[in-house]
Amino acid sequence: MLKTLVKSEFKGMDEKNILQQLERNELNKSTLIKGGVLYLGNTEFIFYDGILIDIK
Repeated sequence: MLKTLVKSEFKGMDEKNILQQLERNELNKSTLIKGGVLYLGNTEFIFYDGILIDIK
């Protein structure tokens, strides 16, 4: 359910804004960016041309 809420809140946002949101909430220390995917723990934020298209 959390992924659904986050997806509806962040979908269509650009990567820079999402990273700023994570930094504000001190979650940026738990992130890894690799190959167009931002990993936050086991959650994958998938971007296309810098815009969030999916969360898995």
